[in-house]
Amino acid sequence: MRIRCEAEKAWLAAMIDGEGCILVSHDKKKDYYRSEIKVYSSDRELVEHCFNVAKCGFVGEDKRNAPDHHRQMYYWIVRTGMAAEVVKQVFPFLIAKQPQAALIYTLNSMKANKAEHFDKFAEIKALVSQLNQTRQAKLPKWVVYP
Repeated sequence: MRIRCEAEKAWLAAMIDGEGCILVSHDKKKDYYRSEIKVYSSDRELVEHCFNVAKCGFVGEDKRNAPDHHRQMYYWIVRTGMAAEVVKQVFPFLIAKQPQAALIYTLNSMKANKAEHFDKFAEIKALVSQLNQTRQAKLPKWVVYP
């Protein structure tokens, strides 16, 4: 996956900053941590363009929240290794979500030595959640930047 030009990287970063969400989930049964980037919009063409620019992930329809007085919502989502690859390419253009992006990039980088770094995965998840709620958190020195 390679985003073609700087303008597309900047555009995708703006979509992630403005309409997106970067998160880490934990499957307790499998004891597995997964990173995600998700962009939501009521405009299907916009999320399809995210998919076309990144050339990865998938576009879906949010079936939960479509009552009569709300517009149908759509999303583009990319997970785990591909999320880290997207981060690597758009990182210089991110503003609001740059700390979360660095954390999911770090999570993916550490998965190669899971046994050595597994204790840090929960800390990464907590930091991403904290940043998504308050935008304030001090990143540890061991965070890997793209």
